[in-house]
Amino acid sequence: MERKSLQSAQASAEDAQSASRELRRLIAVIKRAIFNWQPSAAIVALGLVLGVTVALTKKPTYKSETIILYRQGVRFGEEGGSRVMSLGTRLEEMLMARNRLEKTLDELAIYQDVKARGGYVEAVEDFRKDIVWDAKATDTFSISYKGQDPKVVQKVTERLADSLIEENQRIRIEQSRTQSEFMSAEKTRSETDLKAKELQLATFLADHPEFALDQAMGKEGASIRAQAQVDKAGDPALLALERQAQRNRSVLTGVTPAPAVVAASLDPALESKRSSAQGAVQSAQQNLAEMKAKYTEQHPDVRSAQGRLGAAQSEAAKVESEVASALAARGQAPTPSGDGAKDKMKTDLKRLEGEIASRKQQKTNDAPDPTDTVNRVVALETDWAKLNRSVSEARDRMGIIERNFFRAQVEASSELGGYSDQVVVLDPAFVPTRPEKPGKALIVIIAAGAALALAMLVAVLRALLDDRIYEELDLARVAPVLAVVPKQGRRGWFSRKAA
Repeated sequence: MERKSLQSAQASAEDAQSASRELRRLIAVIKRAIFNWQPSAAIVALGLVLGVTVALTKKPTYKSETIILYRQGVRFGEEGGSRVMSLGTRLEEMLMARNRLEKTLDELAIYQDVKARGGYVEAVEDFRKDIVWDAKATDTFSISYKGQDPKVVQKVTERLADSLIEENQRIRIEQSRTQSEFMSAEKTRSETDLKAKELQLATFLADHPEFALDQAMGKEGASIRAQAQVDKAGDPALLALERQAQRNRSVLTGVTPAPAVVAASLDPALESKRSSAQGAVQSAQQNLAEMKAKYTEQHPDVRSAQGRLGAAQSEAAKVESEVASALAARGQAPTPSGDGAKDKMKTDLKRLEGEIASRKQQKTNDAPDPTDTVNRVVALETDWAKLNRSVSEARDRMGIIERNFFRAQVEASSELGGYSDQVVVLDPAFVPTRPEKPGKALIVIIAAGAALALAMLVAVLRALLDDRIYEELDLARVAPVLAVVPKQGRRGWFSRKAA
């Protein structure tokens, strides 16, 4: 135990001596650094001179800022998410556009020396470096500019905001006008296409008025593959013949109304007159049917209804005559009418009935070969279905284009009236009263601090690299120290010389 205590005491004593030695060495290094004060003082003086020189020669920089807001206007079911996401980038590109910055350079006569030295390219690049674009929010942005003249800085910032607003408004008006012109051209083209297809349908109905029954029932056509509730085990050709025969009977008996054909090139007034006459005939027929269901043929109401029907049919015949004359003047096919058409339809009906009877008498399981009559009926039904489908598609397309055209016109009107999306100034540019940091005093302080830190670093490095002997510790690095002679008298640290 005593041996361990003795070893512990010796270790503690050695640690204490080591710590004391290191402390004395640190103090010695500090003293040596202080002894080398001349270079450090020169560095501090040079730093102060440089700081004062820079502070006196540096021109102050002023900054002006304006806040703009992208204000949403009237919306027509328009998406907003993607537009808002790219709004900041789009406005920044408009602000930094080279042609607009060149105009601003010439208007305000700035960067003239740079332009004279390196042209517009270099002047615009320097101009861009002094412009700062910052997004404050999704629809709020700031434009700031730095310069040496407070009034010029304010004018440049204000002009940048105004030019951005003007450019955005110009682009939106141009886009609206282009869209409106495009939709107008598409509307004209679709109208022409629709009229041509309606004329084809009108010509078909003029040659085959029996298909007006399908049109009155709201069908698109009576093709073999689209016929509703067809007996799949039956003869398709026989079904087609029966449908055609039923159409002819409906026309001959007066059940089928007049074809609701819209001639593509008819005068609007004549077209309206024709529609009114056809509507009057249909109304008179319906009224007569209601009266006959209630009363006998000799009842006054029935006779009156018959008279109104005759008058409506007479008026409709006159209108159809006018329509036929108008179509003939334009080289178009009028709707056939008169006894000749009925006689032709009667002949066709007899042929159909004979073909139907012949097919029903055949007992074979295999379907008979199609005759010319069957082929003609199938071709007519196919053409009828194609024409109706074509007209329906053209009308649907026309409806879509009309809606888009109306929307384009409203958007163009809102752009011109100031009701659409706009960029407005939320906070106008101001004339700065204080220069940008750092100021002159701060420049001098920064220079002095940097010079002082450099001087201290140089002094410490010189003290560490000095190999002269000042203390006992310096001598111990060279040779063992046998004895130390104490100092005689008290001398100042500043008068101490190296051995």
